[in-house]
Amino acid sequence: MKDQNNPLPELTVDAHRFRNEPFETIKSRFSGMESEDHCESALQDLKNWISWNPLVPEAFVLLAELYEKMGRVGESVVCFQRALQLKEVSAQREPSEAALRLIDFEKQALNELSTVSVKGMVFPRLRLVDSGAGMTLVGRSFDQRYFIKIEVCPSPLKNNTLAQEASILEKLCRGGGVSAPGFHGSGVVPSEGLQQVVNSADWEKIKGLLQEELPYYIQDYLPADKGYTYADIALALLEQKQLGVYHGDISPDNIRFSKEEGIVHLIDYDQAVELPSEVIALTNRDFFQWCTEYARKKYARWNHPHFMAYFSGFDFNRDFWPLFRGDALNLAHTSVFTDQITTAAKQKIYHTIETDKVFIRGERSLGERKGFLDAIPFAEGESVLDVGCSSGILSMYLAHRGCRVKGVEIDAKLIRGNQMLANILALPIEYEALDLDLAETLDPVDTVCLFSVIHHTKKLEENGRKIARACRKRILIECRLREYGLKWTGKSFEKSSAWNYPDLDAMTRGLEKLFPGLRYHANHGQGDRDRYLLEFVVA
Repeated sequence: MKDQNNPLPELTVDAHRFRNEPFETIKSRFSGMESEDHCESALQDLKNWISWNPLVPEAFVLLAELYEKMGRVGESVVCFQRALQLKEVSAQREPSEAALRLIDFEKQALNELSTVSVKGMVFPRLRLVDSGAGMTLVGRSFDQRYFIKIEVCPSPLKNNTLAQEASILEKLCRGGGVSAPGFHGSGVVPSEGLQQVVNSADWEKIKGLLQEELPYYIQDYLPADKGYTYADIALALLEQKQLGVYHGDISPDNIRFSKEEGIVHLIDYDQAVELPSEVIALTNRDFFQWCTEYARKKYARWNHPHFMAYFSGFDFNRDFWPLFRGDALNLAHTSVFTDQITTAAKQKIYHTIETDKVFIRGERSLGERKGFLDAIPFAEGESVLDVGCSSGILSMYLAHRGCRVKGVEIDAKLIRGNQMLANILALPIEYEALDLDLAETLDPVDTVCLFSVIHHTKKLEENGRKIARACRKRILIECRLREYGLKWTGKSFEKSSAWNYPDLDAMTRGLEKLFPGLRYHANHGQGDRDRYLLEFVVA
């Protein structure tokens, strides 16, 4: 979310003039303008230059010093922090004299800045939200990572007090809800001291209403990018439904979306309701009909036709129900399950998923491989690591077989979507974003599954040893005699690893060498695309 008071530079209309200007030139001009006390003009010139040259720490030092001269201490500290980040000061390296000066200044500025500190998080400003019937103070932490909400007086028009709202948010996070903002605690904060971070007009409104202690909670501060879809909203609602909560007030103001994550987060649970088991058990279509009936009753005075009434021009038959096939949500309409980096295929969707609640059509399914897997015994509670899990079809299958499953995948965006699916389908699967090439070790597990994945890593031999050390029982690997891997590097797919064996015997010997301490045990069959499903056991 853009903030008009953001001290960090953004490109302005005349910024192009500074594109090729050397730093020494802008520094000289800055010094001259500052001496004439033309601070605002100097500020704009310097920010324009930085917009084209965002990695020069000395420029942020100048910007911080100018903010300090103007008495804008908060902005000054933010710019000093950026300078420190660019200098990469760390405990492993002796900081320079200049860096130490910046650290000292930051500490001094924070001490002088009027702030409120809650649970170790520093909030420099709070603003009043006055709904007419209730009042709250809200604000972002100094590092822009956290958001605090403080209740001055509750609103009788809300379902929940702030303490109840915090309890619902905590419940969602405790259940692993991805579509809820991260919860960082609740309690009470003394009203004494708040005046210094509330502007005078707001303070006049609330000073006669303040109790000695006011309830608060803290959550993640979330961006508000555009571009989310109605399917993204439906996915969030289905996840939270399975976790026992209906948000109750679906509107653009209560949606936060990050293009990078591809996830809709729902905020403000003051109208939320905890769901009874019979509502949680409803089918998707019946649940959304329940949401509409709830909205019609709850917001009867405003004549709400359905729970999406705040979305101008929204039509269920045109905009919502086509997202479903029967009762199942088509994940191909969501942001998080499209444009996957787990496949170089044009469609950008790798796994086909078929359930009664969600579905998606991709490049591969379990298909005939399921018959081979059905014949392989898995013990109840057997721990399994699904490496390169992609959208999680194998992880889901193994969870249904009674295994304790952890799926790891290089695509962090997809991992968040997978966790939402696990919540919607009530499957106890743990997912983690992990690049096998970068991981030093893996946690020990009974079984490691490598389905068409290890050749897509660059450190083939090192990763083979890493996997072998983590394996207590066996490795199940799906692969062909000839494999040529590709790995996403952030900009494109690059060649990773390859092998070319003349026959199955040669490949099993090669894989025994790749996984030291394990021996070939069985060939469970050759499925689609000529891939063998092989089992290696700890010797």
